[in-house]
Amino acid sequence: MADDRHVYQFLKQLSARHGGGEHAVESRTAPYKGGDQNRLWRDWEPDPLSGDAAISENWGLMTSRVRDLFRNEAVIRKLRREIAKGVVGRGIATFADVVEPGIDGEPDDEFNFEADEQFERWCEEDCDVEGRQAWEQMQWQHFNEVEESGESFLLECWEPEKSRTSPLCYQLLEPEQIDETKDWPADDKGIRAVRGIEYDRRGRAVAYWIHD
Repeated sequence: MADDRHVYQFLKQLSARHGGGEHAVESRTAPYKGGDQNRLWRDWEPDPLSGDAAISENWGLMTSRVRDLFRNEAVIRKLRREIAKGVVGRGIATFADVVEPGIDGEPDDEFNFEADEQFERWCEEDCDVEGRQAWEQMQWQHFNEVEESGESFLLECWEPEKSRTSPLCYQLLEPEQIDETKDWPADDKGIRAVRGIEYDRRGRAVAYWIHD
């Protein structure tokens, strides 16, 4: 490379001025040879892509390979299960702890007991908008999906039916349900889209394009 030759000549003159020889010059210029473009390095010249571009072009293949490892390699499958067991366990649990108004602040046992019962029923029957899974199962699947593909989405839904404990529920989405064709650089407001997810100028996700 032209730049390397200039550096070599400079080091050669500097070495001669201080009484050094060719060996000193060769040892100092050796690191530059690794950046040379020749037949030896021809097969190892990665494309100069940005992070977003590299992920966009190869995400599908990479995800398919990782999914195959998680599902068909016994060691990796067991490792994923153990990690999920430590992180998710029996799922996120909560307990009501409302206190009675007053100086002493005694727990409102009647309300707390009823609230815990309602939350337990929501976890078992009403958390999934599709009515297929309990809250614990959704958390396990959500975490496993994150481990496999790096992404998983819980879409917040609202079902105001009288028979439900709460209108709040969720729908579990795989990353393949994101519309990857929605991809554009930042506009005049700083909004850009990367593989179906819109980001503001600060890099915060503000919108998702989702296939039905």
